Amino acid sequence: MYTTDSAFPIKILVIEDNSLYKKIIIDFLQEDSCFKVIGEAKDGLTAIRLAKELKPDVIIMNLGLPVMSGIEATIKIKEVDPSVKVIILTSHVNQDEAVESLAAGATAYINKDINIIHMKMIIETINKGAIWISPQVGQKILSEGIKNYQK
Repeated sequence: MYTTDSAFPIKILVIEDNSLYKKIIIDFLQEDSCFKVIGEAKDGLTAIRLAKELKPDVIIMNLGLPVMSGIEATIKIKEVDPSVKVIILTSHVNQDEAVESLAAGATAYINKDINIIHMKMIIETINKGAIWISPQVGQKILSEGIKNYQK
């Protein structure tokens, strides 16, 4: 495993409206003793309630959720618990949505087609305080930042 930190298992809340994708994430994380899935939901409003009740370390949240978007739910969750780490999942990588997600308090922005092994590494890394952005978007954001800096 990537880390030897003793703060395990990492408590995870999974918010995903696609039942099959949610099951795949949960089953894969549950196979590893470093992670404990403590709850799941399929909409943003339930995510807020469960985050308050269960106090996860990390929330894996779909961007496009029914009732309330992943970004809106992230804002409300971070108001209550600024220490929780939120990973925004998306099926389409978009620079504006990535920036909006991070501005809302998300700690990571990743594409759903990510290798699940990489997702585990990202969870461990952000749980220690890092921020992670999908490389396709990160490169664009960095390039724009450099251009603006050079002006």
